[in-house]
Amino acid sequence: MSAISSDSNINLNEFLPEDVLWDIFTLISLNEQISANQRLRNITSGSHVCQAWRNVIVNCAPIWGRLVVIDSERGETRKPMLNEIIRRSGSSLVWIECSCTSNTYGTHKRDLIMVILPGLWARIQRIRIFGLEARHTNIFTEPAPILERVHIEGLPIRYSLTQPKSTLS
Repeated sequence: MSAISSDSNINLNEFLPEDVLWDIFTLISLNEQISANQRLRNITSGSHVCQAWRNVIVNCAPIWGRLVVIDSERGETRKPMLNEIIRRSGSSLVWIECSCTSNTYGTHKRDLIMVILPGLWARIQRIRIFGLEARHTNIFTEPAPILERVHIEGLPIRYSLTQPKSTLS
């Protein structure tokens, strides 16, 4: 093996085949040590590095399923972006993180959760909601057959539940 000089043009994609890139981006989407918002930023930034990375990221539904973020606190969530994330998630499992906090960005941002949840309950595996308001509680009337983890803060409540995975195959 020859040494690579510093002035050589190196194509990282020769060293990082598609399956390795897929694993890397999947690990980023799974990393709960950082916020869902930051994971989403990391993935979208990665999709702008080159066409090869973009193809892997855009076409990996499970990555997008873990990045459904509604951030009314900082006003970073836009409905078109949220719809695109949900579209890219295909039929994969969904992790949702939502801040419904009161802020200067207006009620429409906080109410995005009421718009997107009804169509996702069958796929939601994890959900974290901060700043839940009384008018949002009616969203919890749908069945969620694969829901494993719930964390809700708001109203006068704080609730967490982790459902153990079934040992039945």
